Amino acid sequence: MLKAITVTHFRNISGFKTYVCGFCTLIHGPNASGKTNLLEAIYVLNYAHGFRSSDARDLFSYEADDFSVTGKVHNDGNEQQYKVYIKNGTSLEKAYFINGTKRTLKEFQSRTSPIVLFQPSDLLLVTGTPSIRRNYIDTLLIHSDPEYKQAKNNYDHGLYKRNKLLLHIRNGNFAEVIDFWDTFLEANATIIHAKRAAIVEYFNTHAKFEGMNFNIGFEQNAYTKKRSLELRATDIRVGRTSFGPQLDEFTFLKKYENIFRKLSSYGSRSEQRLGVLWLKRTELLYLVDTLSVSPILLLDDVFSELDDENSKRIVTIARDYQTFMTTAHLNMLKHISYPLTKIELDK
Repeated sequence: MLKAITVTHFRNISGFKTYVCGFCTLIHGPNASGKTNLLEAIYVLNYAHGFRSSDARDLFSYEADDFSVTGKVHNDGNEQQYKVYIKNGTSLEKAYFINGTKRTLKEFQSRTSPIVLFQPSDLLLVTGTPSIRRNYIDTLLIHSDPEYKQAKNNYDHGLYKRNKLLLHIRNGNFAEVIDFWDTFLEANATIIHAKRAAIVEYFNTHAKFEGMNFNIGFEQNAYTKKRSLELRATDIRVGRTSFGPQLDEFTFLKKYENIFRKLSSYGSRSEQRLGVLWLKRTELLYLVDTLSVSPILLLDDVFSELDDENSKRIVTIARDYQTFMTTAHLNMLKHISYPLTKIELDK
């Protein structure tokens, strides 16, 4: 359990500040006071990267050359200290420490807690583009399955190389090189599809939620040498690979009269929000079952987007996990009956 977090030169936190944390912590303050920044600091402490930008330079406070996030963690009666330190220079210098001992990123991430993040933008998981749903599944697998992370990194690298090669091919030249990348990509695509299918199956075996049944539909876009040969002329013409896991489709479904239908097309707005709550609830269960560690739940201003019934549901779910929730308004407190630690932020 995270007992305290110390943040230095992080986003709008220009100095050195320590925040005491409880099992359920409410971060309250007006808009633009840094509530989401504090949530992101907790995310960085556990994953060593932010959730709003892939560029670590965006995490530095104004005119700062470095930042750090340090956490005091109590587990089974033992106190440990975790620290992420990043310095900006000609290149970024990153360092990770556990109890003052420097660790590799892999070692560090293997010892920290998994995170489940719930933001208002997650409502787009149902109604948004296919890439949003792919990114959701990818992020969950990357943070919980090292083999998937390696296969996904390999595939993305190979896809970049193949697409670059396609732009330079004329009249069938470099065919042997494409064959090499096809073999490489097919092997990693096989792992990606197997892992994606397994996590979809897990979610679908936990379909029941609040008297309703939800599912994830999964349409694989296979990567095989046969498809490469069939589509090679098209790929050369457009200069990119037109098949493979990067085009997989995930669909969120709800059962209506014994038939699963697309939640985006058939679901009311309330049902769509309930579907997202189902996803987050099941994500928590998946991380517990997969990693045997209780995750930290981050709720970023979700109460502003949820009605009273769904607010009660997320508060009930949060009772079983260390939770940090942000809000600009305290009317959501009526839904919480358990003890709260409160952090007040000012502009």
